[in-house]
Amino acid sequence: MRDVFISYAKQDREHAATLAAALESHGWTVWWDRQIPPGRTFDEVIEAALTAARCVLVLWSEASVESRWVRAEASAAAERGILIPVFVESVEPPLEFRNIQAADLTDWSGNADHPELQKLFETVASLLKTTPKGTTRRARRFARRMPPALWATALAMVSLLAGAGLVYVLQNPSAPRGDRSTDTQSTASPPIDRRAPAADTAPVERDATSPAGAARLDLLAAANGGHLVRAPHENWSEPIDGSEDWAYISGEEAVYAFKNDRPATFDTFRMLITETRSWNIKTFELLAATDAPDGPFTSLGTFETQNVRRFPSPWQEFTFPPTRAKYLKVVVRAIHRPTGATQVEQWQLLGSF
Repeated sequence: MRDVFISYAKQDREHAATLAAALESHGWTVWWDRQIPPGRTFDEVIEAALTAARCVLVLWSEASVESRWVRAEASAAAERGILIPVFVESVEPPLEFRNIQAADLTDWSGNADHPELQKLFETVASLLKTTPKGTTRRARRFARRMPPALWATALAMVSLLAGAGLVYVLQNPSAPRGDRSTDTQSTASPPIDRRAPAADTAPVERDATSPAGAARLDLLAAANGGHLVRAPHENWSEPIDGSEDWAYISGEEAVYAFKNDRPATFDTFRMLITETRSWNIKTFELLAATDAPDGPFTSLGTFETQNVRRFPSPWQEFTFPPTRAKYLKVVVRAIHRPTGATQVEQWQLLGSF
């Protein structure tokens, strides 16, 4: 467990390194270097470090306010009440974080006496409810004065315990050896690779309501010609891009059209939810229109998700009577936390032309 987790965009790595050194000089342990050990995924390592941290500093800059990773880490920290925003550039933070008091280090160049840095240290110490860690002068003096006989006794005890452990391992071949790689392979589930195609893709079926029993497919998928036609921001195209990487969407609703703006018949909407998150969609409404992307629209129903990952398939399905239309509107009615940005992974609309 580390005392402090520093969340930052890669463009601000130098700021993060300087601040980490300043924090460590006060005795706090800091996680900031995002080097990923072999055999582990990026999101797995980040999530573990973020969950274990007792305090999270988010460095706001032009790059970080646009970073989905930084915003997600800030949301997770704010939910736990351990977020401390730090400005390294004069920017406006995302809306959900504007009411949290922040440290202003926009003109800090590493000076240990900087007033804002000192205030930041006080805030960190208050949040951690402890004095900075590290070897104190008193402890070092004690170590230097420790009698040689006592050192010899301590060394003998360590050797005795180590020898006993070795004998136990040799006499018990089945005993754990502390091999982390072997242990992980035998007991832990493999990490989810969000870049890989979903194991459960949309099935190809025959739709009796369409002419000649046309094959069912994901009408929204960009690979199948689905496209965004009306939205507050282009990030609404990410839930249909097939990448399965989560993304924030801006605003509350968007309208999609199908291949070549053709009408299609559909009756199933699917949403990918791979894990519990407070910013997952809770309730949403689907509407359909034929005349134009601006409507008029007819509601297909309001639906509620389960904020869990389902097994064996993480896709959650929502059905409604077969509908023929040219446009689908998706409206986010609520997420699982009271306020904040909405996060989605992928969604699909099953039907046929």
